[in-house]
Amino acid sequence: MAGATVLLVDCGEGSMDLLAARIQRLGYRVLRAKTPADAYVALSNARLGIGAALLPQDLPVADLRGAVSRLREVASEPTLSMLVTGPRPEHSVRAELRAAGIDYALYEPIDAHALRFQLNRATSWRHSSRGRRADRAPVTWNARLRSSRRAKEGRVYTLSPRGLFVALPAPWLRGTKLKIDLELQGGGHLRLAGQVAMTNVKGNLMKTTLPVGMGIRIEKPSVDVEARLELAVQERLRRMEVSR
Repeated sequence: MAGATVLLVDCGEGSMDLLAARIQRLGYRVLRAKTPADAYVALSNARLGIGAALLPQDLPVADLRGAVSRLREVASEPTLSMLVTGPRPEHSVRAELRAAGIDYALYEPIDAHALRFQLNRATSWRHSSRGRRADRAPVTWNARLRSSRRAKEGRVYTLSPRGLFVALPAPWLRGTKLKIDLELQGGGHLRLAGQVAMTNVKGNLMKTTLPVGMGIRIEKPSVDVEARLELAVQERLRRMEVSR
C-alpha cells in the first residue's frame, strides 16, 4: 500500500523490536534506522515512500527540537508526520515534545486499535486531503448487534458522535438496519439504531488500514446520546495527544 511505510529511529535505550512487529502485523512496512544519521539518509530517499517517522522519547540528542527540524529538512516530503513512543512522561516532558515538533504519540501501553488509529492519522496525508465532519477516536468497547432475529458480537474499533466502525469477522451487507447495544468502558450500556454504511472484508478491495468489519451510521441519535458519544471521543483523544 503506497505511503504506508513507517521509519523507526531505533536508537533509544529500549528496543523497538516488539513495536516493529506489531506495526508490521497491521499491514505497514517498517524501516529501521539505528542512528539519526541513518534516518536522514532514509528520509531523503523519495522512493521509500516514508509516511511517518517514529522516534523514542529518549532520543539521544542534545537538542530535540533541532533534531526533529533536521529530519523534516532532509525529508523528501515536507508534510512528514513525526511520532514519539515510550511510557507516557510527565506533563513538562510532553510539552517539550510538542514544542519540538512531534505530531503524534504512541504512549505505552497501547492497544492494537489505538496503535492502528494513530498510525493511520500519521500517514493519512499521503492518501487523502479530505477532512471528516466529526472527530473520531479508537475505543475498545464490546458491541452486540442485532438485525431481525440475528445477533452478532463485535468490538468497536472507532467511534464518533454520528457513527462507529465495528470489527467482526462476518459483517452484514451495506444498508442493513441494526439495533446496537454498546458496553461502555466505565460501565453501563448505550442502545442505538444504525445502518451499515460500508463493509471491509477480505478481497481485492479490502482496506488494509482497517480491520475486517463494518462502518455503521447512527440513525437519529438523541441530543443526550450524541453528547455522551462526543464526550467519550474527546476524552479518548485527549489521552492520545502528545502534550495533554
